[in-house]
Amino acid sequence: MFLRYLILSSLVLNVVIESTAFADSSSHTSQSTHPSCLENYYQGDAPNFINPALSRGTSELCFDGFTVMYSGITRTPLWSAEHLTRDRLERAEHLPRQNNFHEENQLPFDQRATLGDYKGSGFDRGHMSPNGDMGTREQQFNSFSLANIVPQNSYNNQNPWRLLEEATRELVKQEGDAYVITGAAFRGNQIRKIGNVLVPSDIYKVVYFPRRQAAGVYFSPNDASGQVNIISLAELNEKIGLDLFPSLPAQIKQQRINMPLSTKMGIRQGEIHHRETNPLTNEGRNDQVKYYGVSASSQTQAAARGLLTRMWKALWQN
Repeated sequence: MFLRYLILSSLVLNVVIESTAFADSSSHTSQSTHPSCLENYYQGDAPNFINPALSRGTSELCFDGFTVMYSGITRTPLWSAEHLTRDRLERAEHLPRQNNFHEENQLPFDQRATLGDYKGSGFDRGHMSPNGDMGTREQQFNSFSLANIVPQNSYNNQNPWRLLEEATRELVKQEGDAYVITGAAFRGNQIRKIGNVLVPSDIYKVVYFPRRQAAGVYFSPNDASGQVNIISLAELNEKIGLDLFPSLPAQIKQQRINMPLSTKMGIRQGEIHHRETNPLTNEGRNDQVKYYGVSASSQTQAAARGLLTRMWKALWQN
């Protein structure tokens, strides 16, 4: 039993990114070549593995609507990539949700997550590429594959994460298109397990607006704190051991863009155009903390200036 525990612990630690993950600075390309996979990556460039341990047991899955890099060790996606357009999201608004969580038969049975892994676990089955981004029934069905799912804290999934997903869609509809990569991080030495599936320590989302040449990043602990951190792409890459947008110049990766944490918060701050006739009033932040389901310390990160104005200034500043 003790030997079995040591083997399991060693396996988990191999996929966890420690603070020393960058001792080896070599980079490994994920070698994406299928056209249906490449179209979801900016300029067709798939993320690179800076921490080579993460690439072990991985399989790239090309779905209609998104591309997944799946880990047979964590039995979750490491990331899920999408090219979102205004047209696709407008079609998604009129597509009623049909829950159809299912096991992914493209994967070997000894690597796939199962419905039984999640049953009674206390965790939500959290989409990486969300159902709300899917513009057709086929895309929607694909999004419910367990290859696109991670064990996500219920409060995180249903409150701050849901809100920032909505804010992302509104920004994409304003800008016309964006490349989005959403993924799971496994950091530290206290990684939990449900069935055969490892529970991420953190969830992240990167939204790259090609017309603005700016990338916004959300990074949230997978817990009930409601905390959402706004960081730069360079900071995220260092935390997770990946180079998510390898073709972007270092200047763009190092910019920290203050993304809105919800649509209503974005409207209040001028980041998202309000579609209704009555504008929202500027109320105190004390009410917003309870209303948005996002922690107070997260909300103080957002500046009062509009997102798109800040993005433009960040792009042209010296």
